[in-house]
Amino acid sequence: MTRVGTLVRRNFEPLMLSVQVVVDLLVVIAACLAAFALRGALVPQVQLGDESFQLTTYREVFSITAAVCLLCFHWFGMYSPIKSLLNVEEFKSVTKSTATALLVVSTLLVFLSQTTAGEGLVGDGIIDRLAAWLIQLHHHVDLNVEQDQLNRPMLAMAFGLILVFMMIGRFISFK
Repeated sequence: MTRVGTLVRRNFEPLMLSVQVVVDLLVVIAACLAAFALRGALVPQVQLGDESFQLTTYREVFSITAAVCLLCFHWFGMYSPIKSLLNVEEFKSVTKSTATALLVVSTLLVFLSQTTAGEGLVGDGIIDRLAAWLIQLHHHVDLNVEQDQLNRPMLAMAFGLILVFMMIGRFISFK
């Protein structure tokens, strides 16, 4: 037996879990891109120059969505090596983790959106300096997307597609 074969046999379980994480990442990205492609069905009067319908507008949002989804998948035990016999627990985990990811991403979009509040804040007190420091910190981590640029029905459809695609993917991997 070759060295590679021995290595794969010894580390089969961690390798398969790593492959599952990569597949899940690709599924989440595919669902986000499919929702973006289907955005015209939600809003038929799409203007080509409208910034809310440009893929560059959603690049950061989709990246955050993918990261949060993978963290939620891990949190709800989808990468556990122990699987249920009928895969029912897996489907429940997919549903719970997708719903949680939707809530987390929605919250992050509110807190990380661009803001101009407190720009002229000046003061000598400790609270004023703390507020000014927090505003500067916010400017370093905020998204380059304004709230009015986001198409919320498309984001909801993206999470619906993530749920459907993940269910299909887990069903295929179970078979």
